[in-house]
Amino acid sequence: MGFPKVKVTKNVQEANGRRLVLTQTKFTADGKVDEKSFWMVPISISTPKSSNAFTTVLDRKEMEIFIENVSENDWIKINPGTIGFFRTQYPTDMLEKFIPAINTMTLPALDRLGLHDDLFALVQNGSNSTVDGIKLIDAYRNENNFTVWSSISASL
Repeated sequence: MGFPKVKVTKNVQEANGRRLVLTQTKFTADGKVDEKSFWMVPISISTPKSSNAFTTVLDRKEMEIFIENVSENDWIKINPGTIGFFRTQYPTDMLEKFIPAINTMTLPALDRLGLHDDLFALVQNGSNSTVDGIKLIDAYRNENNFTVWSSISASL
């Protein structure tokens, strides 16, 4: 049956947090669109200020959520620890917010690995831009985790 792709389709900063719209579709390695598949996807979200900022179940095709206590420059990581069995697709502006945390390795290793792995799977199937992938890889210059480097090496 495959597995889901959770895509952030809206990312709006508000005074006291950020409003996101999440949509789910089926992830396919060839990028073929399948609108019929549907899952109940457990969603957890972390931020620089909270490792457990938000949890819910994506139980429909599209859901709007609000993450409190997030500033304009904060990253928002869906699926922290990469424990959920789904791909996460971020818009370019959200990906760019991860770059400082990857550079300084303040983003945990499992999240650095998952972020790269998801992005390059989405680049390979045509869902994300190669430019996004190259920009993100550049942030890994200080990386010292063997597993993360193995994933980067395999994707290149």
